[in-house]
Parts: sequence; structure tokens; C-alpha cells
Amino acid sequence: MNNVEFYINEFLLYYEPRKMVMGCYVINEFLGNWFIRKAMWSTATTVKENCASLKKFYKVMFENKFINNEDYAELVSIIKCQKEDWLRTVKEYNNYEIDW
Repeated sequence: MNNVEFYINEFLLYYEPRKMVMGCYVINEFLGNWFIRKAMWSTATTVKENCASLKKFYKVMFENKFINNEDYAELVSIIKCQKEDWLRTVKEYNNYEIDW
């Protein structure tokens, strides 16, 4: 729950208020950049934990009809396609190989 709360209440509301459903589409921005830079606890493990937490949360949102199948499928697809890049990026960032 903490991962989902952080994603919705910190990230989705950080720059401008976004609806919860938009979280299905901006997950790459979050786990590929924002989380790595803004959460001092970001590691490969916490990126993996966020992937699992957010997939579970949005699955429940889909099952309860708060989002549609396309929204949920997009989230799952982005996570599947980008996860390895996020893991590489967080490792590089934490080893001071990336200086944003």
C-alpha cells in the first residue's frame, strides 16, 4: 500500500493533479526517472516492488471497473517492456554513473 500511496499522492499530484487512471500511462515517467531521482530509497529491489504493487493495485481497479481493460493492459505492457531499463537506470544512478 505504501508504494501505491506514494505513486498516487506524491507523483500523480506532483506537477499537476492527474487522475488515478492516468497512472496507467505515465508509469514509465515515474519508474524510469522521477522515482529514481526523488526517492532516496530507490534501488533495483524497490523498483521491482513498485512494479508488483502497482500492477496489483490497478488490477483491482480494473476488476472493480474503475479503469477499463485497455488502461490496465497498457500499464502491464509498459512494465513488461520497460522494467529492465528501469533496473539498469536505477543501478547506474545509484553508482553515480548518471548525473541528472
